Amino acid sequence: MRYLLRFIFVCALMCFLIGSLVMPARTAAQPVSAALSSVEAVNTVLALVNAWRIQEGLWPLKENRLLDAMAASQAAYVLPKISSIVDDADWHKDSSGRMPRERAGVPPYEWPLFQKSNHSDRAIGENAAVGSPQYAVNFWKSSPIHRRAALNGQYREVGIAAVPLDAGSFEFIMDFGARPDVLTVLADPTASTLYVPNELSRFIVADPGAMKIRVFSADGTSLTDLMPWQLTVTLPKGTQGKLVVLYTNGNYQALSLLDLSQDIAVLPVDDTNSTAAPTVTPTVEAAPTDSATPQTAVTAEATTIAPPASTLLPTTAPTAAASLILFYDSQSLVVYNNTKRPLDLTGLSIGSSGGRVSIAAWRSISDFPVSAFPGGHCLQVTVTGGSIPDSLKCLYVRSALQVSAEKAFWTLGDFMVKRGDVTLATCSADATRCEVKLSATN
Repeated sequence: MRYLLRFIFVCALMCFLIGSLVMPARTAAQPVSAALSSVEAVNTVLALVNAWRIQEGLWPLKENRLLDAMAASQAAYVLPKISSIVDDADWHKDSSGRMPRERAGVPPYEWPLFQKSNHSDRAIGENAAVGSPQYAVNFWKSSPIHRRAALNGQYREVGIAAVPLDAGSFEFIMDFGARPDVLTVLADPTASTLYVPNELSRFIVADPGAMKIRVFSADGTSLTDLMPWQLTVTLPKGTQGKLVVLYTNGNYQALSLLDLSQDIAVLPVDDTNSTAAPTVTPTVEAAPTDSATPQTAVTAEATTIAPPASTLLPTTAPTAAASLILFYDSQSLVVYNNTKRPLDLTGLSIGSSGGRVSIAAWRSISDFPVSAFPGGHCLQVTVTGGSIPDSLKCLYVRSALQVSAEKAFWTLGDFMVKRGDVTLATCSADATRCEVKLSATN
């Protein structure tokens, strides 16, 4: 058994070092202001919920792209119905009447089961709210059903959508989840600390109280002794790069692989209590709810619930046939899903002889669903040192690239949008936008 575990450890470590994707972590949330963007609102809510979980003896949550897409899809579906919702369950039902756990099990999400023979053991939960980020979190804290979802000891990952409404108010959908053997260790580099989740799923036959952990560097050097599980682990001074956390509990074994430069816990700015070692021992919810609804009080801060005419604010209305709209200027190019449905962007590329970007390039830095790119979401390219115009309000930016000025093809002349070898559109460099119609199969 000892040699088998050593073999598993070495194989997993080599896979991590050679083949892992670079997934940029969210940065610490910015101070709340009346002019928050959707991305800032998402960061703020995640930071507040993470700080709350830490204070309650739980680990912070790590962003998961599939859960992001699931939350965004539900937020877009619910948005036009907000003012007419009477039954709280309608916040969580999709167009087919499916609740979060059911939605998570179908394409494009296909969230894994802990036990393949039991379709009720998919670890998924959902909270919703309307208001400012602070109001949403305060509401969840005051509501028992929302509190149970946010503080469920099974969850380790999260996806959040924030749709702007009016006067600093947002529609929030927050999807919580956990996958078997995916233990998402996160770092707080300001304190040289790791936040180490435990496996508290009721579907795993393992005693969480007997769990032991050990931290290794990328070259296999042991940084800690084998020790009983604890929420926080202080790293040796100067530790950098990639680490491996070994979990062991009798017959249960798992490895968590992390990059200290990427896997960073999103925590509030200047929150001195966010990294304090908690005194509360996390517990498993006996029967986690499938969803938590916003209830009547959720609209207290939303005096009017009128969705914006367009998530991205073009100066002229797009044609009904436009699946994608490209917005560009001397500093940036933005690709926007102009539909209310996911689009298949497989094989898409944009450029000319002067330069080109592809879905593969965007995907290399951010793991978004290429075959089901959500409505209202964006991809961005900026000239190094450039910026995106404030007038462009994407629902969510899935990936952003930077190129040198000499590779900014959209400023150099006409360019083409292609899927494989098929040209979908030719865009004029003198314009500021270009509409692209994808095939009906998308």
